Amino acid sequence: MKDFVFLEKMKNDILRIYLEKGSAFNLNEIEMNPKRDLDESLDQMMGELSLTSKLLNEARTNNDELAKKSALLMIRAQAMSLSGFFEAICDDTENLAMLDTWLSFPEDYELPEHYNYPFK
Repeated sequence: MKDFVFLEKMKNDILRIYLEKGSAFNLNEIEMNPKRDLDESLDQMMGELSLTSKLLNEARTNNDELAKKSALLMIRAQAMSLSGFFEAICDDTENLAMLDTWLSFPEDYELPEHYNYPFK
């Protein structure tokens, strides 16, 4: 069962908006993998990190220096994968938001209240 269930929809919305904006859109320019379910990918990466965290804890409890070092190196690699995962989302949303086909924001623009978005 997936713990994350919004990323794939978000990715599909981003891809659809790219198409709507009529940009010189090329799937090769998208950082997110359009063929991979983002929810499943994040769930898998977080699951691996969770298991490695448990390994680190057990190695620390057993005072196993080499197992601790191995776990730390695995955590680093897994954290880098997570970083790349989110960096792809960041890059794609930034590239889409910076297309010159958008309307300009008026100086006094605020997100309409009917969206009930809690963060401003």
